Amino acid sequence: IGAKETGSLGIPISDNGDSLTVNSLSIYCAPKGVSVGKEKDVGKLSLSMDRRCSNCTTAFVDRQALINHCSTTGHKPQCGDDEDEAKTVPAPNELFTAFCNVALNRAMGERMARWGSDFVDPGNFTDPSDRQGKSLGVHIFRAYTCDFGISRASTGGLTLSLTVDLKAKVIRKRSLLENIYNGKNPNTTTLDRSAINRAKRTYGSEIVICTYDKRCYSVIE
Repeated sequence: IGAKETGSLGIPISDNGDSLTVNSLSIYCAPKGVSVGKEKDVGKLSLSMDRRCSNCTTAFVDRQALINHCSTTGHKPQCGDDEDEAKTVPAPNELFTAFCNVALNRAMGERMARWGSDFVDPGNFTDPSDRQGKSLGVHIFRAYTCDFGISRASTGGLTLSLTVDLKAKVIRKRSLLENIYNGKNPNTTTLDRSAINRAKRTYGSEIVICTYDKRCYSVIE
């Protein structure tokens, strides 16, 4: 939100006049019984600082920008200490897995393209052919669906497990326009009334997928 001073009521004001009041704060950790690995010892005296200002609604992309802001305005960064660590409470299993899945989907979206609820690598596909070696006119992609969940390990304790489903996504190499014109140039070819009616009967209410964003659309007249 914009870097604005607090108003007359002590509420930070943003650029467009909206305000946000935090009524409660809960610092969650991993649920009880879930193994998350060995924690790193940071010493008895530690101080954590994020890139938010504690006096206004400004957040910064790096620490130096926060330091410059505080030097100019006299504000202070938002800090936490060992008392904040003591306030952590174990998260419910549903909340913990939901958080992990949000982070997982975001990471998958940075590396792959979303196709519905799945993720595919647009540059990695196979071009199948029949027994005579003739191309079938489709591209087959490997589609992945990943979800985190909590399961019981062989040792008896709970652990965070990753489930990966592999599917096949098939897309035709020929576009809808190429099918309608049967490979002819649509800029120079004029369809007669019978061809138009035949195309309406064949492709009307069908679902097509756009190749550049993998989104599906309905064919209407």
